[in-house]
Amino acid sequence: MGAETTLAGLADLMTPVALRAAVAIGLFEAVGERAVPLPVLAAELDVDVAALDRLVRFLRARDLLRIDADGNVLLTAVSEPLGRPGNWSARLNWAGAAGHLDRRFVEDLLPMLRAGRTDRDIWAELAADPALDASFDELMNTRADEWIDAVAASDSWSAYDRVLDLGGGRGHLVAALLTARPRLRGAVIERPGPAAAARTRLASYGERVEVVVGDLREPLPVTSTGPDAYVLAHILHDWDDENARIILSRAAAAAGSSGRVVVIERVLGGGADELREATHQDLRLFVLFGGRERTRQEFADLGAAAGLRLLDDTATATNRHLLTFALT
Repeated sequence: MGAETTLAGLADLMTPVALRAAVAIGLFEAVGERAVPLPVLAAELDVDVAALDRLVRFLRARDLLRIDADGNVLLTAVSEPLGRPGNWSARLNWAGAAGHLDRRFVEDLLPMLRAGRTDRDIWAELAADPALDASFDELMNTRADEWIDAVAASDSWSAYDRVLDLGGGRGHLVAALLTARPRLRGAVIERPGPAAAARTRLASYGERVEVVVGDLREPLPVTSTGPDAYVLAHILHDWDDENARIILSRAAAAAGSSGRVVVIERVLGGGADELREATHQDLRLFVLFGGRERTRQEFADLGAAAGLRLLDDTATATNRHLLTFALT
């Protein structure tokens, strides 16, 4: 493959946008396991048949669709996961939070490179649009499935009787911990929308769990469980160092001298494949939130600025680390 061909492939925006548009109209799920005539597919999706024909031919040339001898549309091995409702649909839907963030990245990368910071507040944008907020919450929780089981299986949790997940979404991590450790008690602090979903998800655990409405940018509310581990899972990477320090400081104040602050994040510094994933996420976080991925030393320094010392760093199979801090 020549350099120009490689560059053209790296620079191409049409394929990812066309793919996301196809997900947004429900194309792959509509095809599913069937072989569907194009006119039938267009009618089911309520789109223009000629326009759909162009999109289908474009996706066929990129091994995302097949057309059989009778002109029917089918999925390929590459697109088969998109034919089922689930993680990929949420992650690629151009009409939901994923598409909103993708468009923001395209719009904001060049200004961020020039200014080194963003004046946008994604959290305010989400709060102002309930549908977008709900889509963002769903997106975050579909991605949580990638790492929660490995994190919940860590022996590090055996040191705790009560765990409070700060910004814990719909309660996926707490549910996994309570299932794995029947004697553990848990709590979740979240914004109103995710908190309501967490209550539903965690209802079967009864008195072992509590859900509290709160905002990590404010002093932490008091919970009846009196946790001895305050968990920040994929929270700090959404913030610049100053805001991350403030969040850590609030967790440290709540934990006190006997509690622990457990940070769950990717940690930079691995091999080539890991570096590719981490740098992808690092640039995305920087442009969208002003956040960043960090090295172990950067987490230690961040903790020190919040009055904490790093006690332990436990890696999991998914390159999520459990970084345990205590007051200095």
